[in-house]
Amino acid sequence: MYHCDMMKDLEKPDIKKLFSGEQNIILMSNALLSNWDEYSKDITDEKLKSSIGKKVLLLKRQLQSTVDGVPHENLKLLQTYGEVYMFLEDVQKNSGYDAASIISDTSEKISLFIKYKDDFTDEEYWKNLASDYIMQDYKKIPYSTYYKLFLSTRDKRELLMNEQELDFLNALPEKFTIYRGGSESEAKSKMYGVSWTLNREIAEKFQDVKRMRDRKPMVVHELEIERTEAIAYFNERKEEEVIYVHPKHRLKYSN
Repeated sequence: MYHCDMMKDLEKPDIKKLFSGEQNIILMSNALLSNWDEYSKDITDEKLKSSIGKKVLLLKRQLQSTVDGVPHENLKLLQTYGEVYMFLEDVQKNSGYDAASIISDTSEKISLFIKYKDDFTDEEYWKNLASDYIMQDYKKIPYSTYYKLFLSTRDKRELLMNEQELDFLNALPEKFTIYRGGSESEAKSKMYGVSWTLNREIAEKFQDVKRMRDRKPMVVHELEIERTEAIAYFNERKEEEVIYVHPKHRLKYSN
């Protein structure tokens, strides 16, 4: 939702240089204000809630009165936004999973899940893992981390999927082909990522994205697997995604 590193930079003196213009500040401020009711539910200290609530009102007024091309107004808006956000960061650090999840940046979803996973019931584990995995933005996370999470021996793994996804997976043939855009080294080591797709065209798109991002050759991997080897099927992102761990790593990372 918001990037924590950006907020750390707010403490530096030259904060005017952080953003290209007023538009970015307004977008961030509006996003924060539109979610304030949700954030405030997680603040149990009424005195603190009142204090930050006043800052939110001030932010609203500044947002309404900010004029294009008036740097000192932009700076005031940014400073108030920073104060509100840093307070929310403190709420995140000192709250449970639900509160922290509301405020956390999408690049930190899996890290947040790992922090709290031992507190979850089996049902919460699988539902939260699915949600956080789907919401996670691109970030270099070791494949082994995903192996451990998805190969957990907890009960009720089917709760990774909604009813339609589970029905779809169960209706697939006993054997089917999956595809993945990835590096050539993955094929040699069998250390693939967990994300595959039933659609070769989608894999080819990821092949192109990864080639441009990593600036090295990428290929489309193709495997025939048994339906029982598929850990889950997700289609919330319309990617016909199959979660799969190669047998070479299943025993090692099951827990």
